[in-house]
Amino acid sequence: MEKSKEILAAIELLTRSISEQNRSFSQQFRGLSEQVQANSEQIRGNSEQIRGNSEQIAGLKTELTEFKAEVRTELRVTNTRLDGIEKRMDEQGRILAALIPTQIAAVPGAKRQSGS
Repeated sequence: MEKSKEILAAIELLTRSISEQNRSFSQQFRGLSEQVQANSEQIRGNSEQIRGNSEQIAGLKTELTEFKAEVRTELRVTNTRLDGIEKRMDEQGRILAALIPTQIAAVPGAKRQSGS
């Protein structure tokens, strides 16, 4: 009978030990579940932020494309104006060259003669 009491005590001790381990595992599992849930929420938040950033990037790309088109148009207009200015300056240079007699142009500054 004493052997039976020892066996029952051992079984009771094993049952308590298993029960404690079960509680410990349950707590760990709850903690892990909470961490997984928190990580899932963070991932959802990050996904929303990425979507927002993607939309913002798409908007910036559109603005950049429009800006490039405006700059190209302005460059064409500016180049046309510069071509016209360059042609007028060349023409004015030729006119001035034709108006200045070659002899005067070839003589360095006139010297004053003393006694005149």
